[in-house]
Amino acid sequence: MSVADKLPALKRHRPPVATHRERWKPLAFGAGLIAVGALLSRFRPSALDMPNPSPMRDVRSGRIGKAVRVTRDGAERVAPDNVTTKIGSSLAIAGAAMIAARLLDEVSGHRR
Repeated sequence: MSVADKLPALKRHRPPVATHRERWKPLAFGAGLIAVGALLSRFRPSALDMPNPSPMRDVRSGRIGKAVRVTRDGAERVAPDNVTTKIGSSLAIAGAAMIAARLLDEVSGHRR
């Protein structure tokens, strides 16, 4: 007698169908994320302002000095001004992605 003979027979069963309420919870949660993200992006507390990444200017000259200044100035343009705004926009994007995924799931007819 092998070990496989001792294992119980696995029954095929259908996965549980999500209730109507469970199917729409991601939409409500995504809308909440968008709302919180919009509020965080709107209010910019000065306590969360980022410091200037380049408080002192370089006086170096030559190719290396110019390359360093260009790189530093490029990083300054990309750096966030306020942490709250970046967190807010990230939450809003996450909420929109959640809503889009749920709606596409519903349109495609995929059931969990």
